[in-house]
Amino acid sequence: MPDALPPPPPPSFPPPPPVHPGTTFTQFSPLRPPLAGARKAIVVLMWVAVAGLAALAWAAFARKGTIEDYFVNRSSADDVDDADQLVVSLSTLNVALTVAIAILLAVWSYRAVSNGNARGRDGRPGLAAGGWFIPIGFYWVSFGQLRKAMGRVGTAAIGWWQLLWIVSTVLAGVGRTRVDTDERFQTQDDFVSDLQTQAVLFTVAAVLLAGATVFAGRAVKLVDAVTTTGPSWPDSQYPGIPEHPG
Repeated sequence: MPDALPPPPPPSFPPPPPVHPGTTFTQFSPLRPPLAGARKAIVVLMWVAVAGLAALAWAAFARKGTIEDYFVNRSSADDVDDADQLVVSLSTLNVALTVAIAILLAVWSYRAVSNGNARGRDGRPGLAAGGWFIPIGFYWVSFGQLRKAMGRVGTAAIGWWQLLWIVSTVLAGVGRTRVDTDERFQTQDDFVSDLQTQAVLFTVAAVLLAGATVFAGRAVKLVDAVTTTGPSWPDSQYPGIPEHPG
């Protein structure tokens, strides 16, 4: 009777780890260079938006002074109209800057999250890009996808960017609702008080946006670093295996 065949040799590579329950498999894309130009443009435009919001706050205070002078016959109706127009124009400019920033963020986010996928991270590039244009959802959708692309590690800068930006945009939005609302008030004191509140809201919003811009500059740089040169799981030993959640 012939001898039994010898057992097969051990594999030359270690077996893959067990799949964690709830793991999501992602269709990976090739790793591509980060969009450094878009990243820098985002930060520059955000600082321009800070300056624009500060100018809007100044115009709101000036408008209040002009209207107070009008009530005591120290300025004309044309002066009031000019002050009103300046506030409206600067408000429109800030909205346009916000849209431009969102477009750049969409382009940059798509590349960043795609690179995160290539390194075994979760995240949906299309949702990361489109989330900046979802009403109300722009407060959290894209930020969440960026966190996933980073493996939810080192995301404190994203959190501060998100928090300060939310509060700033809400305050600025409330301030804009107070533009050209003369008919709502029956007394001069009420109207002047409303103008004062508008100017203060714009001022606080500008300060918070400046803080958000500082953290945004750190966050976008860190996201690009982690999704292109940072550690991947499990150190490229098993390419294409997603990272465990949590």
